[in-house]
Amino acid sequence: MGRNGLKFSWRNVHLGMAIFSGIFLFIAAGTGIVLSFEPILHPKAVSGADDILLSDLIATLNAVYLEVFSIARDNYGNIKIEAIGEVADGTFYINPFDGSELKNVVGEHPVFDFCRDLHRSLFLKQTGRFFVGLASLALLFLAGSGVFLLIKRVGNWKEFFSKIIVLDFYRDNHARFGRLFLIPIVVISLSATWLFIDRFFPSKATETPEMSYQVISEENHFEKIKLGDLKEVLFPISPDPEEFFELKLHQKTLLLNQENGALVSEVKQPLAATLHDISFQWHTGEGLGIVYAILLLLSSFVTLFFIYSGIKMSWSKLKKRPKNTVSIKEATHVILVGSETGHTFRFASAVQSALLEKGVKAFLCPMNEVTVAFEMKHLLVFTSTYGDGDAPSNADAFLKKLEKGLFAEHPFSYTVLGFGSKSYENFCQFAFDTANALKALPYAKEATKTKTVNDLSISEFLDWLKAWKKTTKSELDVDLNKLEPSRDSNTLPFWVVSKTESENILDDTFLLEIAIPEEVGNVNSGDLLGVYLPDSNIERYYSIAFIKSLNRIVLSVKRTGLCSNYLGALNTGDEIQAFLKRNESFYPDANASKVLLIGNGTGIAPFLGFVENNKEAEMFLLWGGQTQDSFALYEPLLNDFGGLKACHLAFSREMPKTYVQDVVRQNKVMVASTLKAGGQIMLCGSLKMREGVYENLEQILAEFDLPSVNELIAEGRILSDCY
Repeated sequence: MGRNGLKFSWRNVHLGMAIFSGIFLFIAAGTGIVLSFEPILHPKAVSGADDILLSDLIATLNAVYLEVFSIARDNYGNIKIEAIGEVADGTFYINPFDGSELKNVVGEHPVFDFCRDLHRSLFLKQTGRFFVGLASLALLFLAGSGVFLLIKRVGNWKEFFSKIIVLDFYRDNHARFGRLFLIPIVVISLSATWLFIDRFFPSKATETPEMSYQVISEENHFEKIKLGDLKEVLFPISPDPEEFFELKLHQKTLLLNQENGALVSEVKQPLAATLHDISFQWHTGEGLGIVYAILLLLSSFVTLFFIYSGIKMSWSKLKKRPKNTVSIKEATHVILVGSETGHTFRFASAVQSALLEKGVKAFLCPMNEVTVAFEMKHLLVFTSTYGDGDAPSNADAFLKKLEKGLFAEHPFSYTVLGFGSKSYENFCQFAFDTANALKALPYAKEATKTKTVNDLSISEFLDWLKAWKKTTKSELDVDLNKLEPSRDSNTLPFWVVSKTESENILDDTFLLEIAIPEEVGNVNSGDLLGVYLPDSNIERYYSIAFIKSLNRIVLSVKRTGLCSNYLGALNTGDEIQAFLKRNESFYPDANASKVLLIGNGTGIAPFLGFVENNKEAEMFLLWGGQTQDSFALYEPLLNDFGGLKACHLAFSREMPKTYVQDVVRQNKVMVASTLKAGGQIMLCGSLKMREGVYENLEQILAEFDLPSVNELIAEGRILSDCY
């Protein structure tokens, strides 16, 4: 492609297909929700009817009706005939045991008829069917491109089913539901696509070959065929021996002599016709049971969520696009942004606004869109990382631009700030790649070392801003309100019941017991409490213990920052604004007979609840703190709850100094026996602690011929919630 041409990417394919098919898929999903209730509400067929012989049914019908023209069995197993009776004639459903008419067997509601016509053709007949068919094909491509985007996001195909951390509701749940409903959506779109192709581009192979008329078998086939094998029977129009019964079965069509049931012709159903029947059944759910119908219902709801979340994400990105008052050609300060979700733009825009207020010519744009900046003196790069250390979609061409000579002709200073989450292995990797690429330029000078921001932390952002202002001698006042998102809609007032301080005055750790508001639903230990500082919309998360016997939340907090100091100043009866966030990926397995709890410092908090609420499992605690007094803060709760099989402690400020990873190594036999018994290992505390524990665990696992750490993580037998 040319310099200004569109670059192929799965993201472009995904977006293009979504734009093209959006309105059609919205209608299809909406009507699909209604139609999915049809197989759920459809009355069951007469029990045992599938085992009735065709000969018995014909004899029954001949005794009840003056003349029968056809018999048909629908996908639900109901038997419908076209006949003339003594009282009435027409097409109706019957009880195949006695031939009596069944009233209101199907009772199709006009709503289903309306939605079916809208779903299939938009009330535009053939033209509408064609566009709906194209939308089905687009949905298939959306599913395929979504798979590639998910693989890119997690890094490689082996991590396709790895945990997706929900930092952005619409983006992350778009990915989670896409993965969860991938197979049913592929089935729905593939079956609809085949029905579309079969209708508008039929193959000659779908045509039933001409039948030959010669006796193949003298056996009476009426006495061999059961109703469960039947699709349709067409009766001969006269008693002429040259007229035959035509039987359409699931895989073939038969002609039978009307006198003795002898087989005079047999033609197998073409493969294309069989595929049509299968596609129709899997697309509509007819005859596949209530469970599959419910799956179709959920898939339709999820499709509507995909449409809505896709619009929300696209609109959010559109709104966050920078609005520059100066051109890049005259800008002295160029701010480049690499962002997958748009959150990073919020920080970059705040800096740009502060610079413009000082009269500085500042220009902001996505990294991919940057061109030559003749007057640039300072370059500021704010970027996140996507997938396994890769660039976000609006920054994936930037490094190649640098290789081709961008910014290589005049001097400038630069700073790189990485945004990401430490929950991912390659935290802010693209920011470091960008910094290394800029460092290689002949006239580029690093203003500040590359810094990182974890989980959109404002305090970490301000640390970078302070360093950059000092180096560049800039007077800059960033409006912190522009950095803050809106508060979570589930925020409620929580009240402090009690506070207990550590006996170690150097530890500065305390326990908060908090009452749970009545509006809060289900609560579990390991969930997170998002706490807001007064006059701030930035939440700070704390892992909780849910004390079931008291219906209370317990937090373990160390005074290390603004929010923890705010909590430390609270007294009994004080109110905080907070919300509960479920953390299902950090719940103990209810079937695990043994659970090994490994943590340090305030990471013990969820373990307190696990011990109280999971007494059916043997629990072992390996914990590290500063001194024995540090553990004394938690000892009363653990003693009250009971349930700990063993407790092994490490103290970093007592002799001999020991750390959690040392205790893990010392108890390697217990670690191995826990895993061999099908048990679980759960870690909570600092990331540094986790690194040391993982290193020692790897050695123990190899020694005892057990799966690796990564394999156990993939199996859900090692869970961590570290920070």
